[in-house]
Formats: sequence, C-alpha cells, structure tokens
Amino acid sequence: MTINTYNEPETDARIGAIGSEDAQTRLLGAFSDWLKGGDFATPYSEATIRAYSRCARQFIEFAASMHLIHVSEATQPTIRAFVNEQAQNVSTSTRNLCISAVDAFFDFLEFEGIREGNPVKKYRAELKKTRRGGRTAKRLPAFLYPNEVDLVMDTLFARNHTNRLRDLALVGLILDSGLRSSEVQALRVQDAKDLLNNGVLRVIGKGDKERLVRPLDRNRAHLMDYLDSLGEKPDPEERLFRVRTGAAMRQCNLHHIVQRAVSEVGIAKPQTGPHLLRHTAATLMLASGMSMRRVQDNLGHASLNTTQLYTHLVDVEPSEARDFDPAAEEGRRIEGK
Repeated sequence: MTINTYNEPETDARIGAIGSEDAQTRLLGAFSDWLKGGDFATPYSEATIRAYSRCARQFIEFAASMHLIHVSEATQPTIRAFVNEQAQNVSTSTRNLCISAVDAFFDFLEFEGIREGNPVKKYRAELKKTRRGGRTAKRLPAFLYPNEVDLVMDTLFARNHTNRLRDLALVGLILDSGLRSSEVQALRVQDAKDLLNNGVLRVIGKGDKERLVRPLDRNRAHLMDYLDSLGEKPDPEERLFRVRTGAAMRQCNLHHIVQRAVSEVGIAKPQTGPHLLRHTAATLMLASGMSMRRVQDNLGHASLNTTQLYTHLVDVEPSEARDFDPAAEEGRRIEGK
C-alpha cells in the first residue's frame, strides 16, 4: 500500500521524506547508489548517473516547493507540472532526459518499497494519446570547423606549460578517435603503444561494450612525443593521462583542459568540453571519406541514425556511404593500402 504521509508530522527519519535538505540528500544518495548497482543488464554510465541524479534533485526540489513532504504524495499532475516548468527553461532533449531520470527515480522508489506505482509511466501514456504527428526537432551537434581545430592545436603547441605535450596528445587523440571522456580517462600507456603499432585502439565503452576504434592519423606525432616524455620504461598498465601529482585524470580535469583550449582562441560554441571534440571527430571522419559504418563503429553509436545526423554537417549523403567490412579493412591496413 502507498505510504500516506498526509497530516503526519514531518520527520527526516522516514524513508522518502523530502521536507528538509538533509532528507532530500539522503534520498538522492540512496537513488545514486541504486543506479550504481550491479544488477542491471546494461549498467548506467557514470555520466548518466550524474545526469539522472541532477534531474532527480531538480524534481525533488520542485515537489518540495509544492509543499509535498513525502515522495508518495507525488502524482501524475505533479509530473506534468514539473515537465511544464522544465519546458520553459531547457531544450527538448534536456527535458526528455529529465523525464527519463524521474522515471528511473520512481522505479527506484517502487523497487525499494517506498511507494507503489510510477506516475511517470502514466504521464508518458498520456503524452502518447495527445501527441499528433510530426517528429521532435533535433538540434545539430556543435563542432569545430577545420580552421578552428587548427587554432586550438596551434594554441596548445605554443604554450609554455609543463603539461603541454600531454594536452596536445589528449586533445589530438579525441579529435582523431572521437572517444568519450570516460573512455579517454580509462586509457592505459599500453593502449597508446598498441595504437601507434597497430593503428587500432581497443576500448571498453558505454554499457560495458568493447569495440575497436580505427582513428584518423592526424595527431599521431603528438601522441608519440607525449609517450617519449614519460621516460624509457613507463608502466604499461598505468593510466595514460595523469595530473601533475601522478594521479589518474578525472573528468573535471579533462573538461577543464578542453574548455580552456577552446576559450583561449575565442571560439563560442554551445558546448566547450570533450564532447565538442567528439562531435568534431565525427565530422572530420566523414569529411575524410571514412564510411558511415566505420564512423559508427569508431564512435560506438548503437544506431546508424545517430551517425547520420553528422552528414548534415559535411558534404556526405547517407546514400553515398559505403558499407564497412571490418575484415577487409583490417586486411587493407596490414597490406599498407
């Protein structure tokens, strides 16, 4: 039975209470721990967990502003009011992300027995009944033009900075490969050596899926210079990119490096972090003549439709993309063709 908290004194000790900041923090912490659990068929990525936790906090704060003191009081109209408020302040894609996050939040509440039923499911069913035709408008991804890429790399090259070689290698590798920030963080020294020797990078990506990335070769020299700077025998199992103390680079460090490099040359984009470079890599791959199938494999897109979005940014039509045969491509690479 749904927990009824109407007319009950507010106590932070009750699971699901949202009447105080401490109670909200405890509930959100439990939700975050649940998302990190190992019992999902497809585990959530760290980025998704952060985004879902942020959206769940926004929902809880909204519910508290409507004088709800327990999550069991949230209903379908509560969800509708929250989404309507979101629609005024964020893009459609961000709003949809928040709906998915709140949906997962109520799944968590139901799973833990804190309340029965998920009002987001009813809200989504309501949307399907009222929606009439058309598609959700897609915003084209932000990317750097070739001259802007040159500006960023030239600025990094001209720096008189202890980590100059590291930053050149890091930014250049993302531009060549389109790796996600979490994938860059996880790279080992041995991975970089394998890439230089074989032209292939083995990556464990989103959803714990392994893929082979065959990057562009434009910034190979920067990666070689950086490896040389690590000394004669760096530990092959150590993280490739580290901060000055020697600790593995965190996402905030990586984001700061890219954001600073972009802002220093006065480039204004909706995104300024590593994902901007990932989008840029996709456009560079397509513009270089790489097949759409291969770009899909490189970036780890689950659907070719996602990759096709980048064809709007370069002079490549979906109908012109040739299929990518990994075995044949590997044979051409070995033969030097």
